[in-house]
Amino acid sequence: MASCTSSGCGVGMAELDMFTKNHDMVDVWRVQHPGLPVFTWHRPDGTNASRLDRVYSPLALSPSDREVVTCPISDHDAVTVSFQPPVSWPAGRGFWKINTEILTEADYREQFKARFEGWRTSRPAFSTGLEWWDDVKSRIKQFTVQYCVARARRRREEFLSLCSRERNGDSSALHGGKTNYQVLPGRHEVCYRPPNKGSP
Repeated sequence: MASCTSSGCGVGMAELDMFTKNHDMVDVWRVQHPGLPVFTWHRPDGTNASRLDRVYSPLALSPSDREVVTCPISDHDAVTVSFQPPVSWPAGRGFWKINTEILTEADYREQFKARFEGWRTSRPAFSTGLEWWDDVKSRIKQFTVQYCVARARRRREEFLSLCSRERNGDSSALHGGKTNYQVLPGRHEVCYRPPNKGSP
């Protein structure tokens, strides 16, 4: 892929090649002209030249009409490309974001502290703090997802149980017991009432 005439560009080209492959991008000029040598920068004395000016993009953008245009007032040539975006763009899952509501729950905080103490003991197993932190972040996500799933299951079980008791005429748990649910005034319906901050 490289078209640099100097011996010092090898490392940089290897890093660029790795970066574009990791992000599923292609050199749009090279896709259309796989074997055609071209330079977009020339040293004024003619001793060196390189294809420094490039355009990288996902193939899904259907790049076309690639062209190198000579610019007489610069030592760089212009590179032009046309794109045709797809009609529909497939959306990925995106970044995972923590439900910040659970940070106010004492139960979550207590469980997190206990687990984090355990994760801290694994630090010597990693060569760098960054590698350890990347591992901890994945563990935080896994723990939080499991906590939220278990919490949602408990809420649903409590809700179904209270609904069943309310339908059968037993609303003592709703009106006098310890629960996060309540009967809507004037209606035989049960709704969830969030607990106070700091309470489980």
